[in-house]
Amino acid sequence: MTQMNVPATEFGVVRVFSVDIPQTEIERFVTPDATGSSPLEEALGASGLNRTYVEVFDLEDLEELGLARYLNEGLGVSVEEVAPYRVRLEAIKGTVAVILSKAFGGQATTLTPKPPLRWLATFAEETPDRRIIDLKSESAKGQLAQGTGTSRSPYLTLILALLALPLAAAIMALVVWVLS
Repeated sequence: MTQMNVPATEFGVVRVFSVDIPQTEIERFVTPDATGSSPLEEALGASGLNRTYVEVFDLEDLEELGLARYLNEGLGVSVEEVAPYRVRLEAIKGTVAVILSKAFGGQATTLTPKPPLRWLATFAEETPDRRIIDLKSESAKGQLAQGTGTSRSPYLTLILALLALPLAAAIMALVVWVLS
């Protein structure tokens, strides 16, 4: 039996499974019963999935897009990462489950998939390049000014505001009296 560890800190991982059920059974497969567990959770060996981050659908719903392109364009998995699996993914027919990291709600989980699930692949979503760029322009050089202000008590600010309110009301009353 295959086991997959999902660390609590996991982010941006996409797991793809084929699901050996007919399209007419999809809703029943993902819907929790009276105990709060769904057949999908039982087949994964996990509980408490956030259904917002779980997709179970018939591949015919993708029409001409195909599973590989759906992973690329719909879920942000790089073309390079999907490339070795493209033929395998495009050969799949029927129902698939796509489960994102967020479905586990930040809880460490060990998945033990069993029929009707069959694991196909695990991918990482692309993340933006977050390198720090060394600015070489003369205008980018210099120092930040050191703060010279003194720290104020939040209570002092509140007291000043409370004193200013009656003064503002008196000024408004005087203006109204003069104009009338």
